[in-house]
Amino acid sequence: MVVEYLERDHAAFRSAPDHLARAERALLAHGLSGATTFRAEFDRERLRSLIGGDAFATLFTDVSEHGRDPSRYDTYEGDLDQERIALLSALLAAEDLGGRESPHNYIRSIRLLDGSGRTLLRIGDHNTFYVFDLPPDERPALIEDLQDIGLPGDVIKPVDIELDRLEP
Repeated sequence: MVVEYLERDHAAFRSAPDHLARAERALLAHGLSGATTFRAEFDRERLRSLIGGDAFATLFTDVSEHGRDPSRYDTYEGDLDQERIALLSALLAAEDLGGRESPHNYIRSIRLLDGSGRTLLRIGDHNTFYVFDLPPDERPALIEDLQDIGLPGDVIKPVDIELDRLEP
């Protein structure tokens, strides 16, 4: 399946590093706008310690402690409501960490899924890999947002990938 990705090594990002964070935030916002659920693979204890117990409990409700292998990443799938969208936005677009570690150090991947279970956006290890397949009406809006930042449209590249093989 051919999807698209954000080319983080593009010359436009090397010449203006803050543009990469802005592009990632724009892509995240477009992914969240059409998503109804999310699936995450993460290091439970470290992420909970970093973001706090209340935020963790809100984001990952009903995470079972039963039968979990502490040496493996936890996997969670849940519905998105406004509170979770806000938490995911803050978590994934964290800018000023005030000396704290990045939450991305403890997130292996997050997928934003639409109502049919189709992956709209996948953010990979340590926030380094964005693969997306936005609805046709969202793509022009994303390109417009990227152009407003001052980025060329070719920061978005097609890639042939087997989405089903990406974990989780």
